[in-house]
Amino acid sequence: MISTIIYNGRSFSDFGVFADLSQTLGSPEKDYDFISIPGRNGDLSIFNGKFKDKEFTVHCYIKNDFVQNYRNLIDFLNESHGYLRFETSKEPDYYREALFLGEVDPIVRPFNRNGSFDLAFRCHPQRWLKSSLKEINLLAGYKINNPTNMPAKPLIRFIGNGEVRFVVGEELIGRITVINNASPSSVYIDCETYDAYSIDTEGNVTNRNADVTFYSDPCIPPGEVSVPWTIISSGDIYLTPRFFSI
Repeated sequence: MISTIIYNGRSFSDFGVFADLSQTLGSPEKDYDFISIPGRNGDLSIFNGKFKDKEFTVHCYIKNDFVQNYRNLIDFLNESHGYLRFETSKEPDYYREALFLGEVDPIVRPFNRNGSFDLAFRCHPQRWLKSSLKEINLLAGYKINNPTNMPAKPLIRFIGNGEVRFVVGEELIGRITVINNASPSSVYIDCETYDAYSIDTEGNVTNRNADVTFYSDPCIPPGEVSVPWTIISSGDIYLTPRFFSI
């Protein structure tokens, strides 16, 4: 089956490149610390609550006009830096954040018409569910269902002043309060990084950490979660779930 990659918004097929994606389906390693205790057989393991980045190689090939297509692809890959959006035709509902590592040694066939090469990437462990990147208006009594087996750290947009609570059954597992937020200003709350900020109409970012308080760990665990809240004045809450699998 012919497969392709979309990296940083650009399809490899634009360069006449197709790929073997078998190595992109692997799972990352858990992050453990191991402690050796004198007089005790075996090591003590401590799970750090996270997974490590994963490196993989994609075998690619070009059927026609190899030299020009290959050079165009490498130029594109070297234009940007850092972890960028990585999608494949094998997993159309998910994407990852991957870093192109470079150092490519192609094998070119006679007359430079076709050839193959390996591309090395390093990616974060999460496989983000694309459908969970849509913003939800949290009306009263709204319930969220996390279809994955991993707790998600959402992005919240708060207009007004008040509190958002994450409740599983009768248990309060996390809450956030927002103050000093003049309507209709939006404050964005990133539950992954514990950062809060506002963005004006010109794209300028203002730090709002002093106006937001986190209590415990605001997350969306697997299964159904209630998200009730109390609005001190007037306002609205919007949430981007950001569900992911490993």
